[in-house]
Amino acid sequence: MWKAKMTKRDGNTIVSDELILGQEWGFETVTLQDQWLEASHLSNGQVLMIGSDGGGVYNLLVDQKAAAEMKLKTYPGSVFLGTYPVASSIYNTLPWLAFCSSSYFTMNSSSNSAVMPAPWFPPLTPLANIYRTTFTSLTNSQNLPQRVEFYADETQMELVRNRKTNLWPVMEKRELDNFDRSIKHFKKIKEAMAVYQVLSVTNNNGLSLPTGFSFEYYEFDSNAGEPGFNKRLRWRAMGKIATIVPVNTINPYPHCLGAITNIDVVDYRFRNPEKKVTCVRYYATNSIWLDASSPYLKKRFDEAVNGSPWRMARRSGMVIIIFLLVLAVVCGTVVLKKL
Repeated sequence: MWKAKMTKRDGNTIVSDELILGQEWGFETVTLQDQWLEASHLSNGQVLMIGSDGGGVYNLLVDQKAAAEMKLKTYPGSVFLGTYPVASSIYNTLPWLAFCSSSYFTMNSSSNSAVMPAPWFPPLTPLANIYRTTFTSLTNSQNLPQRVEFYADETQMELVRNRKTNLWPVMEKRELDNFDRSIKHFKKIKEAMAVYQVLSVTNNNGLSLPTGFSFEYYEFDSNAGEPGFNKRLRWRAMGKIATIVPVNTINPYPHCLGAITNIDVVDYRFRNPEKKVTCVRYYATNSIWLDASSPYLKKRFDEAVNGSPWRMARRSGMVIIIFLLVLAVVCGTVVLKKL
């Protein structure tokens, strides 16, 4: 499914968008106040699950076919502080933006503007975090967005360049050179580079919810010898809702499916660069995730401080970071096409 080809542009190596074009996948989300749970069902049988209890985001990959073939005993999971799914791919991020983002916008916005990573870039990379959004809220939706525009922001560029966002280690010279070349181009672009838009709405017990939405990502190419840019639509994702079911309670924690019941968790809530700790690891037996205040996790952190090298912790965690469950309230599909 992830068949990406590498292409060259302006001296930088990038991953082609062809890896996700023309695909269709289903999703389910359930939200209640600042808690939410989402599952995206991919065409290869994988289920990418993310959930939030209002203080952290929990990620889980379920692949029953691979688990049976490889005789796995656990599924990979991860935890991050906050309410934005920083470790998610676009498969999760678009449904999250449509149905689970209200608490994020409420807590992180000012004057209808909020910093938000770019869904079209690989997660937890510097270039994904140079954007600021402007948004309008859907009426009677508890602050779900009706329209979100993504703009490259010079303040964010400097914060990322100077490692003020605390999400990744210092960029090495080659990474920094590539980053500087890229932002030199982005600084010249004053138009929105991507737009999320609600296309249709329904009212469910007084709450407005999207029944259709789109996400468009644009590319800006320099005009040879001329000022300005050629703007073109790179790809468009379209989502539609099939079912909406009211709920009164929610379990926001991803859980395993099938024979496997345990999760190998990489917990980034304990990231501490000063003490050279990237994460702590533990097993969530029977899909029971541990609270950050758990004495066991405190013990694991102390062990990491005393003996777990920074590089080793970083390497072990990155295997799980891009892999991200299932309940239902809103069920639908997303289709991603090249224009």
